[in-house]
Amino acid sequence: MTKKNSKKEFDLNIRVFDFETDRDKIEAFLENRKKGFPEEVLESVSRIIEEVRNKGDDALYELTLRFDGFALDENTIIISDDELEAAFKNISNELVRSLEVASERIRSFHERFLQKSVLYEDHLGCLLGQIVRPVQRAGIYVPGGRANYPSTALMNIIPAQVAGVDEIYVCVPPDREGKVSQTTLAALYMLKPTKVFRVGGAQAIAALALGTRTIPKVDVIAGPGNIYVAAAKKMLYGEVGIDMVAGPSEVVVVADETANPAWVSRDLLAQAEHDPYASAYLITNSKKLIRDVLLKLKSLVPKSQRSEIIAEALNNNCAFFLVSSIEQGVNLANEISPEHLELETEKPLQILPLVKSCGAVFLGGTTAESFGDYILGPNHTLPTQSTARFASPLSANTFTKTISVAYAPERAVIELYPYLKEIALSEGLYEHERAAYERFKEVRKRQ
Repeated sequence: MTKKNSKKEFDLNIRVFDFETDRDKIEAFLENRKKGFPEEVLESVSRIIEEVRNKGDDALYELTLRFDGFALDENTIIISDDELEAAFKNISNELVRSLEVASERIRSFHERFLQKSVLYEDHLGCLLGQIVRPVQRAGIYVPGGRANYPSTALMNIIPAQVAGVDEIYVCVPPDREGKVSQTTLAALYMLKPTKVFRVGGAQAIAALALGTRTIPKVDVIAGPGNIYVAAAKKMLYGEVGIDMVAGPSEVVVVADETANPAWVSRDLLAQAEHDPYASAYLITNSKKLIRDVLLKLKSLVPKSQRSEIIAEALNNNCAFFLVSSIEQGVNLANEISPEHLELETEKPLQILPLVKSCGAVFLGGTTAESFGDYILGPNHTLPTQSTARFASPLSANTFTKTISVAYAPERAVIELYPYLKEIALSEGLYEHERAAYERFKEVRKRQ
């Protein structure tokens, strides 16, 4: 790489906004990040879905050759247990132990928050409540592309197992030689899903949602992917349940003057290295911290192994916000509703009650967001692009459904019928009232 090209690629032009004077610019900048799917992506995904719907496995073979360059067929679409085991034996003992520790922590966390069935009896003797049941089949998408993601296998399969899902099917994209990341395959060997398929992209989502001769139709699909995968999940929602429609990764760091500029810089870089569309924001009441972090980033980016991706992400999607107080900064973070929120302040627990909207919050300077990505236990599949306003992280409950339970004894029939009657007749639903009245009449006769 020439010096001239290096300067062009790593010249950082990060936006700095003053909350007091640049409010209109801030609103325009934040609004611009909430982008939908380009029309050409939706058209392409729609065609892929229809091909899979109409041609099943044959479409998967054709699409894999077209997009991945690999001639998939009936003999290679399923990744065998032997291939999974070989990958597991090929990784280091240190990585095996690391995956085991992560698995244990992820499983322990999700077991604590699995929704339970609840039944209760009210003052009329009615038995009411809900029972929680796992879906029968879950589909997990583990992406490839720019990086390997064994952690995604852990974060998505383990919650499904905790929920009690009987059948778990996994799709992973191959490269031009049909190979899949050895670390991902090793993680899958440890987790023992029902079956693993060598299929990626929107066609994998379509196959899991619609079913083919080889790939069973599932009830819920979970797992992140590129824009085509996300669009396929959105377009197929309704035919299948999904965890969420995830956009590019994002972090907001709220920091005061006590924050370590090197740590803040590393957290911004960690988010930016995902892909050129990732977002990284710093919100602080310290002008000095902004200066120090900018200088640190300019020195660190050229040294990164993923420097080109990072530079593009920082220049396109990074911004620093100067606020008058940390409280104002947290309010701005709530407005952004980011996937990841870091509170790198002197007393983060005191600020935590102000946090209203984000996918996950990380407390204190020592809690790098990357700890959450891999090892702490909470899930790293999180709502993005402000959907944290109404959405939650992936959990074991993503793979369950609740069934309402109701029993009305005679006492409840007598007491509640008059109220039911008034409401049903006001809606003009006379047979609803009549169905209840027949019970009421018979019960009253017996009393």
